[in-house]
Amino acid sequence: MGYDGPERRNFRILMTRNNEYHMRGDMCVCVRHRESGEWMVTHRAVGRKMRGCFAFGDSEGGLNDTCVPEPGECVFFRDDGGDFITSPVLRVTRSPKKLVQAAYLAFPPPVVKA
Repeated sequence: MGYDGPERRNFRILMTRNNEYHMRGDMCVCVRHRESGEWMVTHRAVGRKMRGCFAFGDSEGGLNDTCVPEPGECVFFRDDGGDFITSPVLRVTRSPKKLVQAAYLAFPPPVVKA
């Protein structure tokens, strides 16, 4: 018997070719380089809200403004310093509970950047 209600998970990982974007809702809490496993605490996405996602070459040209990108879509972050767009998302996975408790809590709460 499965749960058919709305998605309740707050933490998810957006996997791109090079990085993992660890999200809490629409906020990027940390970024990890996939090959080295190194946490990139100064990455531009950390502490910024995802503003939407889109696919390059999409004939409709629409912006997906949900909190969960589809595989093939690029995630769009915006701040006062400019825009930041990831490479296409390969997959979206759920953050393991141990990672949320150990790694995410090791980082100070991000300062929300516009």
